[in-house]
Amino acid sequence: MATKLQKKQQKQKQKDQENRKKILAARTKLRAKAKEEKGEFHRDKRIKRLQKDMEGLNVWEDEVLKEMPEKAFDQLEHNAKILKVLEEEHEKEMADKQKLNEDLEAKGHIGLNDKLDALHQTTVEEQRRKFGPTGSADCKMTIAPVVPKDTAEVEVLKAPKPEDTENEEDC
Repeated sequence: MATKLQKKQQKQKQKDQENRKKILAARTKLRAKAKEEKGEFHRDKRIKRLQKDMEGLNVWEDEVLKEMPEKAFDQLEHNAKILKVLEEEHEKEMADKQKLNEDLEAKGHIGLNDKLDALHQTTVEEQRRKFGPTGSADCKMTIAPVVPKDTAEVEVLKAPKPEDTENEEDC
């Protein structure tokens, strides 16, 4: 049997546990609000970064972006990164082409055919330097000139007919 003191301690312990639960619930409620505000802040920050990355594509309003599912938003960010890399690559290629064009014009090649001939000649010279006079990666192999053949003779063979040794009714 429990004494009065033990019963009193038991009740006090229960009260303390209930008070702890109430305090924990209140803290959780406060933290949830702060956590939600922090999440909204980070989402807004991501939206601004995405809009900056995709400045030419301002087709989405802020409200649409805020309501967008997380997975779709992640995909948009991924696509923005890819687009940025592709734009940089394109700009580099265009700069290289412009430089090549300016170099050809500086050498006196003005027309398109003249420039193409000069590029072809440069490529042939580079291959000869790299692969030798044969122009092949395998220096032992020589490149034979291609001689067109008149016509090829073709003999048409027909497969022999199978002998009927089985009855078709037995199948």
